[in-house]
Formats: sequence, structure tokens, C-alpha cells
Amino acid sequence: MEKIVHEEGSCTRRIEIKVSSAEIEEKYNSILNNLVKSAEIPGFRQGKAPRSIIEKKYGSAVIEEIEEKFIQDAFKETVIESGLIPLVPAEVQGEPQIVFGEDFHFTILVDVKPEITIREYKGISLTRKVRKLSDEDIDNVIESICKRHGSLAPVEGRASQAGDFVFVDFHPDGEDEPSKRLFQLDDSATVVLLDKNAGDTVEGHFEFPPDWPDGDLAGGIFDAKVTILELKELVPAELDEEFISNFGEDIKGVDGFRAHIRAEMEAAARDDAEKELRKNIRTELAQRNPIDFSDRIIEEELLYTIRKNWNIDELTPEQIDEIKSNIRSQIATGMTASFVIDEIAKIEKIEVSEDELKEHVAQIAKANNIKPDALYGHFKKEDKLDDVRNDLVAYKVLDFVIENAQITEE
Repeated sequence: MEKIVHEEGSCTRRIEIKVSSAEIEEKYNSILNNLVKSAEIPGFRQGKAPRSIIEKKYGSAVIEEIEEKFIQDAFKETVIESGLIPLVPAEVQGEPQIVFGEDFHFTILVDVKPEITIREYKGISLTRKVRKLSDEDIDNVIESICKRHGSLAPVEGRASQAGDFVFVDFHPDGEDEPSKRLFQLDDSATVVLLDKNAGDTVEGHFEFPPDWPDGDLAGGIFDAKVTILELKELVPAELDEEFISNFGEDIKGVDGFRAHIRAEMEAAARDDAEKELRKNIRTELAQRNPIDFSDRIIEEELLYTIRKNWNIDELTPEQIDEIKSNIRSQIATGMTASFVIDEIAKIEKIEVSEDELKEHVAQIAKANNIKPDALYGHFKKEDKLDDVRNDLVAYKVLDFVIENAQITEE
């Protein structure tokens, strides 16, 4: 078997293979002779049927088998001998067929991991932008907390308005019986229920958005008769010592509560800034160290991403093309950043020890209220420990880049 590898761009390799007619004949005869010994043909004892009958019955299948075998073996041998790392499934060009007495020629296209030359990753100029918090920001969060811990009380002395809650009998046209529902009124989906009182019955048109809290109605369009059984409003929790004590025994008074909320918000702002910084580093690394991926590699990653995030079977070809167009740049940048980060890890000898891996898994387990040993065992069983390790290596690489960057704080 002769194999020649041609480079076509940074990622694509065209492998031309020639199998001699002698190799074909040898393989064919070997398989056919084994069939002669084992085949059960009516009218003959096992292994006693003439070769001509076996060949007539199985010859075509044997040829197809050795065609597939030669193609698979040629690809595996070339990958090992040339040190290629395929990134997408190989593609056999055309429909090569064996013809007895002739050499068997075929071509395989394979897209491989490109050679990566790292140019810049130290001394990068970056900006860490931490959101500045105002007193109004703190007030808004405290107001939201009080509302979240509030209670519903009957509305008195006025009609319904946006933000109120109504307990209703909801009777869509065509349904035999009404169902009891709880709505928070707004000025769109439930607008026909505004300026009404408990006991009122309304007939109207309802169009509920896909994110409507009641899953049975979300995204639905109804003409329905609705009777308001109860009308209530949200009364926020009072910001007193008893309420504040629920957030920590060491938090004293309204001022102490505000300081606690500010500290939590500032910590969250710093976390957000760090995440944004790391995202920007990945983009910078990709832009400073470009990789010319083949169209097939990008296409495979696009399809993988679509299958992961959408139900591809429910998408039209036009929708799939639109999604591809919208995310292509993002996917290319993400792939480039990942390969560059892997290469930096090799250059700087950044690795993850077994103890570091276990500690990282323990942190994930704690955040998800899972026993560390159970989560580690799950990752090991599902063969995902290498993925977790690679994620941690990438995180350490970004740590290294940050340590060696010129960062301006804003």
C-alpha cells in the first residue's frame, strides 16, 4: 500500500492511496478461502462446496468488505505515521471501487489540528471594568428584596391595576369547565382585567407570552370568560430588625443591612468584571494569534453548537443557515482561543495535579450541594475527568496571562 499526503491549507490534508492488484488478490483469496471452509450451502456438507459457488454467492460482498478494509486501514496508518490529529470525520472522495487486475486508487480528505505559532500572550494591555454602585442601586436591590419577601393582601378602596394579583376562574372558549388561575396583572397579556373589582366577570382576548409563569398558558392565545374571585396586592416586607436578622445575626439596623447589601453587590460586580476580563482575554488571544481553520472544521463546530443549544430537527434549513451566519464569528474566535490556550499551557508547562483536580471537583460539588466523592465518581464513570482537567488548565492559563498583562482598572 502506497500513501502520499498533500497539504492543502493549514488544516486540510489530501491522502492519496494506491493498493496494488497483488494485495487486492491476496486479501480477496484469504477471505474467500475462509468462507469456503465455513460456509453452509444447501446440498453440500460444510466446507465442501466448490469455490466457484461460494464466489458467486459471496464474491460481491467480499469485494465491498475489502474496499472498506483498505480505506480504513490506509487512513489509520497514515494518521499514525504522519502524526495527524483529525478534528472532523475524514471524507472519501467519490465512490472508489475495486477492479480485479488493476491497482485500487482512492483519495481521503481529512481536516487536522493545525500547527500553531504563538505570537503574543504576554504584556497584553487590558481593562478591568468594575461597575460603580450608586445609592440608588442599593435602594433598588433592597426594594426588590422586600418585595420578594412580601405578602399578598386584599385590595381595598380601588379597582385592579398593573402589578396586582388576581385569583380567577379562567374559562377559555371550547373548554367544558373553568380552571382556577393566579395572574399578576400587566398592561398587555391581562390588560382586559385592569380597572376591575373582585366578583367582576370579563370576556376578552388573551395572548400570553412564551415566558408566562403559568406553563399551561405560556405562549397560548385564548378567547375566554374570566371571573375575578380575589383581588390582592403585594405588600413588601417591612425593613425592621426581625426581617434584617434573617440575613445574619451580625447585621444590625438599616444602615448595617445597607452595608451588607453593598458588600455583596460589590463582590458580584468584581466577579462580573473578572468574567468579562477573562472573556476579553480569550478574544485578544484569538485576534493576536489567528488560526486559519478549514470550512469543514468550522461547519462541524457550528452543527455541534446548534445541536447542543437548539432542537435541530425542528429548525428549517433557512433557520439553520441564519443561526450559522449569526454565530460563525463567535465560534471561530472561541475555537482559536481554545487552541491558543492549549499551546500556551504547553509552552509555560501549566498543568493540573491530581490534588488540584480533586479540589476543583470539590468546589463544583459544594456549589451544587453534591458530595465531592460522588461527583468525582460521576465524572470518572462518564469519562469527563479530562474535560474538567482541561477546563481547569485553561483557567490557570488565563490566570498566567492576567499576571503578565498590563491591566488598567476602571
